[in-house]
Amino acid sequence: MKTVFKEQIRKLLGLGLDRHHLSLAICLGVTIGAAPLVWGTSLLCILFAFVFRLNQVAVQCANYLAWPLQILFFYPYFSSGMKLAGNDESI
Repeated sequence: MKTVFKEQIRKLLGLGLDRHHLSLAICLGVTIGAAPLVWGTSLLCILFAFVFRLNQVAVQCANYLAWPLQILFFYPYFSSGMKLAGNDESI
């Protein structure tokens, strides 16, 4: 049972290591990681990497490296959301 689990993990980690898939994994991780979602960037990255059959480790590393962008983008997203909602007061 343990060997089957280890083989599945090895297969997942080795998946998508060519240039195209690796660059797609990094782009996906940074794009999702920069979105100011406090709750679910890791879950979204896991889901999209599974759907597109990308390397989970590369996607999660890019997600965590993009975390400072997430903090940086809180103010622009909140202020544009307030403008869209009709509240023109600044934060």
